[in-house]
Amino acid sequence: MSTYVRPPEAPRSNDLLDVAAALQSFSPVLTQAFENMEAKQAASAEAAVAQSTVEELQAHVRAGTSPISSSPFAAKAFAKSAATQLATRRVQALQTAWDSGEFDRDTGDFDAFIAGAAAEDLKGIQDTDAKEIYGAVLNKFSPRLRAQATEYKVKREKDTALTAVGDTWFAAVTLGISEGKSPAELQAALRGQYGYYKDTMGLQPQELDGVVLNVSRRLAENPNNEKYVEHFLSDTRGGIGSIAAKQDAGPTAQVILNRAQSTTAAYQKEQLRLQNKAAADADQARVQSSLEVAAENGTLAFMTPVDVRTEAGDTKTVTADDQQKQGVELIRKKAESMAAQGNPEGGMNYRIGALSKNGLVDPQFTRFTDTANPEAVPASLKPNLTKVREKLGDLQQGSWEFLSPSTWPLPGRSGNGVGAITMTDDVARKLEQWGEFYVRLGKSPDDAVELAKERIQAGHTIVNGNPVPTTDRAVPENFRAIAEHKLKQWADTYGVRYGYEAGDLTVEPAGDGQQGVWTIIRAHGDGPVLVEEEDARGGLNFSLRAAKVEQEAAAKAAVVEAQNAKQQRRNAPANAGRVRRNGPQ
Repeated sequence: MSTYVRPPEAPRSNDLLDVAAALQSFSPVLTQAFENMEAKQAASAEAAVAQSTVEELQAHVRAGTSPISSSPFAAKAFAKSAATQLATRRVQALQTAWDSGEFDRDTGDFDAFIAGAAAEDLKGIQDTDAKEIYGAVLNKFSPRLRAQATEYKVKREKDTALTAVGDTWFAAVTLGISEGKSPAELQAALRGQYGYYKDTMGLQPQELDGVVLNVSRRLAENPNNEKYVEHFLSDTRGGIGSIAAKQDAGPTAQVILNRAQSTTAAYQKEQLRLQNKAAADADQARVQSSLEVAAENGTLAFMTPVDVRTEAGDTKTVTADDQQKQGVELIRKKAESMAAQGNPEGGMNYRIGALSKNGLVDPQFTRFTDTANPEAVPASLKPNLTKVREKLGDLQQGSWEFLSPSTWPLPGRSGNGVGAITMTDDVARKLEQWGEFYVRLGKSPDDAVELAKERIQAGHTIVNGNPVPTTDRAVPENFRAIAEHKLKQWADTYGVRYGYEAGDLTVEPAGDGQQGVWTIIRAHGDGPVLVEEEDARGGLNFSLRAAKVEQEAAAKAAVVEAQNAKQQRRNAPANAGRVRRNGPQ
């Protein structure tokens, strides 16, 4: 057997083998070149990703393109970097939605919350590497957010339990306070339930102390609960220490204690203020009532100083002058109210009459001679007011007669038929006030004067042909009949003896006319009736009320007498016939 072995032949050379041999010798260089190219494309991709919006990233990844170049290698590098960026931005958005409450932590579906967001980002992306990279980033974040959700849920359940306990305890304490239980009794009742809530709900003593804090905070809003708040928070609870002394709860407890004290102090201050105000209001109402009575009775000029209480708790004196000013204001407001209800002349009539009756002047009236407040009169009215003043000046030289003899026609009289109105200061003042009133209503000076005179005229009642001022007097509607009855009665009794007829007499009020007492005087401004007999002098003064009763009785008697006389006249022929038939035969 031959042992010869032929030596191997050298490989035959060709172009492919030469290329293969050449590539094999340059393989490390190519690998390094490819790695450098890949690193460069990754860097470019990261730079491009950082400058792109989410929408742009999603569009490129879904289309498999890159803003760097059209190379598939560039597209692949961009997709990986874009997936990382998309996932990172989504993580940030999810955390923001959780922190801000955009995601409903109480009722929202946590898994759907994350899965829905991921599905939106991955929609249309085919690159599996991009998907894996995106999922890896999101999966790293999910457990952290899920832990937050679990922690929130546990805390929410505990907070719900603590709130329920707080409501229960507050109701129990409120009931106990209404039943008169002491702070110590109520605190002991709360402490006795610590063990129960620990065993059934897992609530720790420190957490239940927080419930007591909240109960105390609610109690502090009622000024009657200060002692309960102080005991709940400051008592040492048998040696375990007060809530206020605890490091964590102490500052809050002090705030609540301060609130309870301030609530009580504010309540007491307000109660005192209300008491003082009630007293002040009562005093003011009393003064107001007295002023209203005085204004109607014509006694505002006789007010005396009065002390009233104030809201500050002290007293002040309302002077007579201040009361008169308030009285003038009352009169003005009532007149303005009447004007507002469509009766301006009635309001003015009341205003002038009430002021005259009380002997007061309203500073709001311009008064023609008053230059202290010229701006009170509009410039457009000043010429007409000046003319009215001149016309009234002619009247104010003495007495003036009524405008027309037909105003109150008196049978058997000739000429004017009535007496003259005496131009007293009061009459002059009223003329001015009415003149101004009608000018302000737009009347001409002539019309304003005539209307003012008519107003004064209408404020008088003719008694036996003589004008008697009655606007400001408390007189009944049939005052004229009552007064003339009384004059006739006195004249029938004493007139012959002293030489007076009823027509020679008239009446005037005794005082301001508000007390209902009147006096018989001589007519035409001749003064009092002078008589010697005491009975005659006494008869000159009469009560309007009593005279009214007498006059009405006399009027009824006159009617009855007239009816009887009429009936007798009707019966006269019949009676005469009976006499003839029954007479002597």
